[in-house]
Amino acid sequence: MTSINRARENILNEWKLLRHKWENTKSQWKDKAGIQFEKEYMEEFDPTVTAALDKLTELNKVISQAKRNIN
Repeated sequence: MTSINRARENILNEWKLLRHKWENTKSQWKDKAGIQFEKEYMEEFDPTVTAALDKLTELNKVISQAKRNIN
């Protein structure tokens, strides 16, 4: 596994853990501030994290192709 793949997996695992912890917190934090927090932070980060993971996958493909071209 390349270091990019490891980094991607680490980010994915940490994001899943954060989402899980948020779901537990959200069940207790049901006021206006909790709703606003989810909207401003958790919902905003979902597409950003997904895009970052996709870009890491693309980067790994480009690097792998470059390595094959060198050999």
